[in-house]
Amino acid sequence: MTPSYKFTCYPYQCIMGTSTDVLIEHTITQRDVSRDDLVEAFEKFLLASGFHKNENERLDFIQEDLL
Repeated sequence: MTPSYKFTCYPYQCIMGTSTDVLIEHTITQRDVSRDDLVEAFEKFLLASGFHKNENERLDFIQEDLL
């Protein structure tokens, strides 16, 4: 299947030696994926890449009021 979206985390050398030498790819092949499902997939990608969030945190779109 052809990817519609792909998130990639490339390995890198960190000075502390704590990063793993792993390539992480999240590929979404569904073309009509909803925005909420895409955000959820990105959250999972971030977790797999070593970013952590608290139980009470989430990614979201915030509407800014026009002045």
